[in-house]
Amino acid sequence: MSESRPRKRGREGKDEILDGDLIAHATAAAALDARVSAFASYQEALDDGFVADLQKQLMAVFRMGVKLESWLNTYTPPLASGGNVGVSGEVQDGVYAHIHGLSAGCSEALHRMLGYEKEYAVQRTKCTDERTWQRFRGTLEANMLHDLGKTTLQMHADLLNVANSISNNLSHLRTAASEESKLAAMWNSTPYNTVQSWDNKSGRSARAVNAIRMMEDGNTRFVTGRWHYKSPTGLDVTPSVIVLGGSEYRVPIEDLFDVDPGRIIVQRVLGSVAGMQERTAFSSIEYSIARWAPPVLLVLVESSSPIIEAAIKQLRGQYLPLAPIRVVLNHVMVSALRAVQQAEKNSTLTSAGQELLITQLATELNCLYSMELLLKSKVVRERVLSGELELHAAIMDSGTGKVRFFGEHPRQMEIMRAAELRARTYSTGLSATLPREDWGCPFEPLGDDDPALVLPNVDSQSSSPQKSRRGKFATV
Repeated sequence: MSESRPRKRGREGKDEILDGDLIAHATAAAALDARVSAFASYQEALDDGFVADLQKQLMAVFRMGVKLESWLNTYTPPLASGGNVGVSGEVQDGVYAHIHGLSAGCSEALHRMLGYEKEYAVQRTKCTDERTWQRFRGTLEANMLHDLGKTTLQMHADLLNVANSISNNLSHLRTAASEESKLAAMWNSTPYNTVQSWDNKSGRSARAVNAIRMMEDGNTRFVTGRWHYKSPTGLDVTPSVIVLGGSEYRVPIEDLFDVDPGRIIVQRVLGSVAGMQERTAFSSIEYSIARWAPPVLLVLVESSSPIIEAAIKQLRGQYLPLAPIRVVLNHVMVSALRAVQQAEKNSTLTSAGQELLITQLATELNCLYSMELLLKSKVVRERVLSGELELHAAIMDSGTGKVRFFGEHPRQMEIMRAAELRARTYSTGLSATLPREDWGCPFEPLGDDDPALVLPNVDSQSSSPQKSRRGKFATV
């Protein structure tokens, strides 16, 4: 797969930036840092030309930061290319955070300097009493001199931070086309094929089997018209399943499975996407798992979701959503993009057949994506590894309400390995970068020879799972 011309052009100037501009600006910032401490007043720095030199350097570093951001974006992280669990995206995010901090810091410093100058001019005009003006001038110039030192030191430190971040992590950045690692390109190297079911469709533990059977039987009653309204009771019922479903569904999920009130916990969000960690929807799911310990967490998507349709239309330029709508659609855009690209390569299908395939692929990929987001949660991973919780997928037919259960994510263990590695590596914060010594080579996956995370051996006839064997990446 050949790279696009903008990406090639974005990388052509990287040697000049990394080996020339970055070093030159770091050297210039060090010289300015050495000069600023010699000034006793802001006026002295102004007369010496230091203020003008600093402003010129800030503007040059800001322009370089923007170029570095553009260069870094020429690398395709796994998420943008269709994969969701590789570590290269995390490396790129960490490096990008440092670069963006540099450019944003320079921009803010220039605005502060302009603001001080404006305040100086305004107050000089307003203060008619000379004694009052001299007192105010002394305070203002002291703040301006302090800001010069702060700006110079921060720019120098940010430049060194960016240089260290890039030098330590450049080897870990690969394009999706050249990346051979199974972990980083798992969704990009081979097309996704729709399947009737994945592994463990009916559950591994006895509790999970019973919970899924309860929902299958209830859905059968709903589809055949034998379901009935169930009045709430005052009994304390322990829920068996947490269902993550779409807010756009036209039928209550409790009715869809014909369950008694309290038997399932329903978390409805647009597009059936769990969203980001520490947000309300995600935290609600984690709370429910910790509070009631149900055996099944079910991700339920709709076969003809209006959210998926809107994402496909936006991708084709037929629909320009408002900003609040884009926040929702951005979560499903990756799935829609992969579905469109893959379906359009199939020349044997008619136009109508391609549209049906695009919708089917986007729906299933969106379900997988939501499951991958959930598996990033430490609460979910720990329960899955211990056998107390199983994460399953299901698709509801929009026309009939029939729900098909597909089982667990086919790459569940690889996702959890990557999530554990990510949590251990970035324990100091998401803006941290990946130390070179963590891997012997870029994108080295956790191979079969390494101690691995493994699911427990669960006897389907027993409700108590056996103790899981965990490797060195099992704890964060």
